[in-house]
Formats: sequence, C-alpha cells, structure tokens
Amino acid sequence: PTSTVVMAPRAVIVVVLAASVALGYNPAANHQNPLISSNATKSLASVYQTMLWTDFTLHDFDPRKNSMRSLTIPKKIHHVWHSWTPGAQPPEEYIEWERKLKSLHPSWEFTRWGNENSRKLIEDHYPSFLSTYDSYDKPVKRSDAIRYFILHHHGGLYMDMSFLPLENVEDLLKGFEFVCAVENPGDHQINMAFMASVKEHPLLEEIVNGSLQKQAKGHVLRATGPLFFSHEINHFLTDEKMKSFSSREKFGILPRKFVYPFGWWDGEKLSAEASECLADASKCKGTYPDAYVVKKWVASWAFYKHLENVPDAYH
Repeated sequence: PTSTVVMAPRAVIVVVLAASVALGYNPAANHQNPLISSNATKSLASVYQTMLWTDFTLHDFDPRKNSMRSLTIPKKIHHVWHSWTPGAQPPEEYIEWERKLKSLHPSWEFTRWGNENSRKLIEDHYPSFLSTYDSYDKPVKRSDAIRYFILHHHGGLYMDMSFLPLENVEDLLKGFEFVCAVENPGDHQINMAFMASVKEHPLLEEIVNGSLQKQAKGHVLRATGPLFFSHEINHFLTDEKMKSFSSREKFGILPRKFVYPFGWWDGEKLSAEASECLADASKCKGTYPDAYVVKKWVASWAFYKHLENVPDAYH
C-alpha cells in the first residue's frame, strides 16, 4: 500500500507566491527566508508555509500499513554530540536512550559524531565549506549544519540524542527517499531533529552545495536551524526537481504525532504529562499511542546563559 499525496491547485501556489513578491518576499532571490519584520509579510509567509505542509504532510499515513514496502534509506543511525568543554559527555539519560535505540534497531549501524570526526567529514569531502564551518559564530551552527552533510554523504537517519525511543522506526521510513516531520500545531514548521534520507538526495544536494553558505551569518534558526530547514523544503517542493509525481510520493512529511507529539508550543498544561512520559516510556506510549519517538525539548541554544548545569555541547 502507498500513501496518497494530495496536491494544491497550481493556481493557489502562484497566487501566494505573487502576493509574497508584492510584499517584498522573493523566494528565488538567494533563497532568503520569508520570515522578515513586517507583520503582514510574516502572516503571509506563515500561510505560504502552511499551505505546502498541509498539501505534502501525510495526514492519513498509517505506518502499520507501510510495513510491506521496501526500505531504501540506509540502515544507519547518526547522533551528533559536540562538546565545547574538554571531556564533557552526554547526560546519562541520553546514553540510556541511545542504548534503547540500539536495542530497538539491532541490524542498524550507529555512529556518534563528535567534534573531530565531524570536522574531518567536511575537510575530506566538502573542503569548500570548511572555512564557513570553522568560522561559524556559534558552535550550535556547526552541530546543526553537520547533520545535513552526514545524511548527504552517508544516508540514513539523523536523530537528536534528546529523543526517547519507543518503537523501531523502520515503518515510518519505508517507501520514502526522504522523511521529516512537522513540529507544531498548524504545520507551520518542520524540524531537523529527526530526518532520514538516501545518500545525495537532491534536497540535501541543494543545502550542502549552496544554501548553507548563503545563510551562514544569520540567526541560528535561519542560518542552520528549523526556519532554515523549513524554508529549504518550501523551496524544494516548488522546484522543477519535484515536478514528477514519483518524486513527490517518495518525499514523506510526517504528522507531528509520530515524532513530536508534544513540545514547547503546548504550554504549561502539558508539562507534567510530558515529564511523566520522558521518565517512564511505558506511560509515554499510553499517553501518546501514535508516537515512535518523543523529544525532550531543551532549546538551550536560546537561553543557556540563564540556566545552570546545561551540557556545554548545547551551547
């Protein structure tokens, strides 16, 4: 069985793009992020993104019915842990979650990417990007950027270490060449904390060979993070490379319930529920029955100076 992807009328895309240009957003100009200061433009950009996510998100996707499809994404799981203080190690709960992830995927290859092997990947295979990589003004940009290069070069599944695994994720990936998930209600943003790909996917080709270089000096969210990633997908979905239906069928944007069932956007009312989930996986599955993984949201890149005992790798 395959999942149906419902496409928006081409005229709707044209109208939104035309209105965007009228308000000062040109999606073809150096891939500039649509989120700029004008409230009207912000609102329109949100509609523009929501339209595409709604059209491409697999709202009726059933992983159980997907189990008979073949897995073309390499069986490799990648973690990134960049330490900026000598000897700093991941929190014990992350080590425990990593062990559980391995036990749920016994036939998969695992790699944890640190400072040295991350930089060596860039140096050996993407030397033209090395000066940008070394000159990032914030270490978190390197932690963000390296995941695109890892998947472009090796393929497989990238996951933040801050995910609690609940089930084997293969059924989420089968039949697709690229998989990611919407992060928040309304499908306004796609996060790159969980993404899977075949080697040298054209989306990643565009990112590693151009877009990252152009956005290097911006705010971390727009330079390497979720806003950057969301915009790159937005651009890709309207690109000539995605014109064929077969390509669209193999590009999977999952609903949030499978990967990000709760998060910072849900407010305090869910904080106790989420904490209980992260503390006890059996309770977690009962609360979020569709989830295959759940993420512990830290966001210390934004406010770590106001926290104590935050691992340096987050900085």
